[in-house]
Amino acid sequence: MARTVYLVPHTHWDREWYQPHELFRWRLVQMIDELIAHMESHPEYRCFNLDGQSIVIADYLELRPENEGRLRALIEAGRILIGPWWVQPDEFLPSGESHIRSFQKGIRFAERLGGSLRIGHCADQFGHIAQMPQLMSQLGMTSACLWRGVPDSVPGWSFWWEAPDGTRLPVLYLRNSYSSGWRLPKNVDDFIERIRRQERDRRDDEPALLMNGTDHSRAELGVPETIAAARGRGYNIRMATLAEYERAMFAAGLDETVHRGELRSPDRSNVLVGVLSARANIKQRDFQVSAAIERYAEPLDLLSWLHGGPDALPALRQAWRLLLENSPHDSICGCSVDQTHREMFPRYDRAEQLAHQVAREAAAHLVARLEVPAAGGLVTWRPVPHASATFECQVPGEWEAAALRLPSGDEVPCALGPIVPGEVLQHEEVSPRGAGRHLDFIREGRYDVHAVEGVTWELDGRHLRVETVVGEAVNVVDDATVREEVREIGANNLADTAEVTVRTSSRRTLRAVLPPSRAVGLDLITPGQGGTGAAGAGAVIKDTTRTSSPGAWCSPHTVSCLKCTGMGSRCRCATCRSWRCPPGSTPSARAAPGRRPPR
Repeated sequence: MARTVYLVPHTHWDREWYQPHELFRWRLVQMIDELIAHMESHPEYRCFNLDGQSIVIADYLELRPENEGRLRALIEAGRILIGPWWVQPDEFLPSGESHIRSFQKGIRFAERLGGSLRIGHCADQFGHIAQMPQLMSQLGMTSACLWRGVPDSVPGWSFWWEAPDGTRLPVLYLRNSYSSGWRLPKNVDDFIERIRRQERDRRDDEPALLMNGTDHSRAELGVPETIAAARGRGYNIRMATLAEYERAMFAAGLDETVHRGELRSPDRSNVLVGVLSARANIKQRDFQVSAAIERYAEPLDLLSWLHGGPDALPALRQAWRLLLENSPHDSICGCSVDQTHREMFPRYDRAEQLAHQVAREAAAHLVARLEVPAAGGLVTWRPVPHASATFECQVPGEWEAAALRLPSGDEVPCALGPIVPGEVLQHEEVSPRGAGRHLDFIREGRYDVHAVEGVTWELDGRHLRVETVVGEAVNVVDDATVREEVREIGANNLADTAEVTVRTSSRRTLRAVLPPSRAVGLDLITPGQGGTGAAGAGAVIKDTTRTSSPGAWCSPHTVSCLKCTGMGSRCRCATCRSWRCPPGSTPSARAAPGRRPPR
């Protein structure tokens, strides 16, 4: 019986390597343009495996959006296969979570265009992590298809790969690489000899495989003619997809060999171990940005959203996309030309910017919902449970504490560094209305490039002082109310002159070692026995489902009053926005005669 030979046309497309991304993308566009046109006019060229990653399709469509319909038709017909990865990453250097996200994004993208390959195609990764069978199985992969890292102890062309948790996944072993059928010889005898080299250690009932492609290769358009010329030479040669080869291998029966753990052997292929330390700054940035997204931005955003916060999912998706674009093996491994690696750092920067902003906004939303302790406090984020933490932060200069009180009631010692005085960034004499215009520059908790830590006003006779304190801390600041009150002062002619000041607060460094926490989450830390802090946020999530009627007392009352004499009176409700002065308050001389009191 003639052996069936599955000839799989494909390409392996490194997005960036010995050329930077845009140059490779232009080559990709030319390749896919040619492929689409040929497949539409030549039905005998029945299929093409467009690598195991979907991002190359997105790269193509960004430059050729007009061809989406033509490409979609070929994918839906099963003639062009894409997915399941988003990018084909190095498996050891990026985080494990990034592999899950790459599969999820790749499969979703491919399904939207007509369908995703369900074989974990790992054409050229420099070895494979032990958990990959577990990840692939849980994400719906039916097998893995790979080349590098398989040891000599695996004798054949297939085996079972076992993860540490016991998950087993069948492997279609590309024993002679993913280029075994590239540049098929025109001479039929030479072609038959190429096939015979793929029979070594094959069982008689087992199909053979020729991978017709390599790195950045265009489709060999004459494959159908080459196959036709070899008819009657002892083989049943089929132009096929990887999925069809998988079905044939399953029908023939896989080898019973089981490999447990990593695949990092150099027995049959180079696994380029030197890339683990090449360009170490790339690895460091990847770790930093991955942690910013996975340990801070995403969990904080989820907690915030569960408590009524804004949806930051679009920003997180973009951060992940930028991070994943740096995880392919030729990118993060540091084995490409200098320009390729220079272009990686702006992606890391942009992803980190989004992660930090999402984390900051989510933390601000959560802190705003916390009860404020009288002694002030610090809200800390514990990104890892069951682990102690070295805690270091900047606190206001007036902090005095030899210990910190934890939510459990236990205290831990702390050390405070010397006070670093604040700096005046701006001081200007303005009109009372100019003071209001100055406050218009406070937007979304920021003044210029600084985070706003506090905004206050003071009326000394008919002279108005407005002070904005800026820094890096996440503080709950009701700048809208201060802005409204300052405008009321100008509109009611309560001041003749004004001055505005923007300054940084005095700071000092606090250091402590925190014991392990029981879970990921926010902890309130307050000054220990006898210590003093600054006004801050508490740790109990408030019930915001209750409503207040106009004029009723609500909690907290946090805004100084314009109606009565007490400059520090808490007479306006921050919830219902109504004014109610304490009984016995005397009218303020600051209220202009005949004018309606502010509401």
